[in-house]
Amino acid sequence: LVHFFQSDYTRDYLRHSGSLRYHPLSDYTDPDFIHQSQIASENPPIAGRPNKICFFPNKGADRAASFLQGRALRPDIEFVPIRDMTKKQVRKTLFDARLYIDFGHHPGKDRVPREAAIAGAILLLHAAGAATYFLDHPLPPEYLFTEEDITSGALHQKVETILENPTPHHANQRLYRDTILLERDRFDLEVRQFFFTGA
Repeated sequence: LVHFFQSDYTRDYLRHSGSLRYHPLSDYTDPDFIHQSQIASENPPIAGRPNKICFFPNKGADRAASFLQGRALRPDIEFVPIRDMTKKQVRKTLFDARLYIDFGHHPGKDRVPREAAIAGAILLLHAAGAATYFLDHPLPPEYLFTEEDITSGALHQKVETILENPTPHHANQRLYRDTILLERDRFDLEVRQFFFTGA
């Protein structure tokens, strides 16, 4: 039996489960996002974007609700849930956002955080599942948060700090964006390695 894994988190699970044959077979971010990210006129600099925070309400709904009902943030901050949107509307919304917060449990290299990152938004991820694996989400640890951070107000403070001066935080996440740009090449190599080299 051969297993294919999309994330390092899953690879670790297979290894600990006693699987004997497992190979990487990742995926890649929507080429429309990649293309737009390379066009300066369609990719506003982080400092020029409004204080817009996007999140996916179907992921970690209880944690998201706890955050939104917690301590008050500045009135100029707009929260935009990613739901009931076309693909084009999602792309437009993320390219206009300063921050994307993912409250989910990250069973793999989830799609929306990568789309938000390549759209130029700064990421904050719930420290669970694949989010805690650097190979899956190559972010400095300060951009991960716990449930305790939500209830204590630490996440609210982190959001305020990032929005106050987003440029260095955007620079700190460059490795993540660069990794996303190489996903298609990595996928092609993984397919070739397994199916055309007799792995």
